Amino acid sequence: MKSVCVIGLGLIGGSIVRDIKLKKLAETVYAFDKHAESLEKAKAAGWIDIAINEFNDIKDIKPDFIIVATPIKSAAKILLNLAQEESLSNSIFTDTASAKGFVYEYLKDIKVKNIVLSHPMAGSHNSGIDASIEGLFNNKKTIIVDAFKIDSQNLGMVEQFWHKLGSETIKMNVDEHDYAVAYASHLPHLIAFGLTDAIKNEANTDINESSAGGLKEFLRIAASDPDMWADILITNKEAIINSLNQFNTSIENLLKNTASVEDLKSSLYEIKKFKEDKF
Repeated sequence: MKSVCVIGLGLIGGSIVRDIKLKKLAETVYAFDKHAESLEKAKAAGWIDIAINEFNDIKDIKPDFIIVATPIKSAAKILLNLAQEESLSNSIFTDTASAKGFVYEYLKDIKVKNIVLSHPMAGSHNSGIDASIEGLFNNKKTIIVDAFKIDSQNLGMVEQFWHKLGSETIKMNVDEHDYAVAYASHLPHLIAFGLTDAIKNEANTDINESSAGGLKEFLRIAASDPDMWADILITNKEAIINSLNQFNTSIENLLKNTASVEDLKSSLYEIKKFKEDKF
């Protein structure tokens, strides 16, 4: 393709522009970010060709492919703004947001013909362009949500883009995606936040000193960006609550089984086997 524009140069957006340049996937790489420092770093490192300082300039540049790599609420607003722009009618849009129901609801009342929703299942508890990584998407999965039923050529272009970044693509609808990622990502983060908060409020201040590596690794994701995760927990609240209810049921069943050593062992062996088979 001739030109790509990435909006948002955080961990995901920064990693995308790095790989586009590394793999020579576009002749010209544009980027927009509300933080001028991120644009300056990307330009100085050679990860982008042109920094866009004014958002509306994107409409004049008319990139072939526009990737919105911002938090969920802002991604929805950006897509709504740009998708209705006549000058961008030939551009293809995708995003990287980790909840799709909110984005779909935001856009469903306009005539959408060039948006494919994407969610690369890759990342880190670190954030910002300094956390970006070359090859972040290698051997990772990217979920493709064709919520607006666009033509097969444009859909294929988005899928091929992620393949070229090293990712395997899988297709889901909006509800399937939000339900799956609630278990795969959102609930684990919520549990890590909750456990960290419980330890913070615990009178025994020796927990940190007496903990081994397992606890620190488990709590690692509790250091994730608060702004981003507030956005995620709010916009995918329903699916997260459903997964949390199932989690609570599983915990209650395990606690009930403590009345019998054999029942508890049986449950734990069953869980162990499922984990080993599936993960």
